[in-house]
Amino acid sequence: MIAFRAKDEVEVQAFHRAALENGGSDKGKPGTRPYYDPTFYVCYVRDPDGNKLACVYHRHKPYFAIVQMHLIGCSGPQAIGREGGMPQNSRLHENMRGG
Repeated sequence: MIAFRAKDEVEVQAFHRAALENGGSDKGKPGTRPYYDPTFYVCYVRDPDGNKLACVYHRHKPYFAIVQMHLIGCSGPQAIGREGGMPQNSRLHENMRGG
């Protein structure tokens, strides 16, 4: 599994949404995983090639996340598709770049 570090919860949600919109499959919706740590906010997907990917934010604060989502919506910066953000041989990476 490949894990990408996110700067906030919105970026985890954007990663999950972009993955599903580009042929990925859901393997764990964005949310906390208290059995790891109460501040561990993550989503899991499989790309069209079958690779399992995660996007993780480690300093989740539930109240702040709710306020942030209402202020800027869930359309924050894309977690994937930027330089170095996705394996170069991934079909999902190609789709994000328009290839």
